Amino acid sequence: MNKTEILSKKRYGDVAIVATKLGVSVGNAHKILSRTNAKKHDEAMGLLVRIIASREEIINETSEVSEIEK
Repeated sequence: MNKTEILSKKRYGDVAIVATKLGVSVGNAHKILSRTNAKKHDEAMGLLVRIIASREEIINETSEVSEIEK
């Protein structure tokens, strides 16, 4: 996933989770994600990718279970 795809898949609450993991405020997490030269930018983007991937995995898993139950 490139940066544009990652940011387009971002949902409400994702940045708050990144902020918690980084130990910064939500506002600072937004700034870190938008500034490619920030020290924690790569770490923040990595966390965001993991959050998005986890959510998509859970959603796909749930839809597979729903199809089996039908």
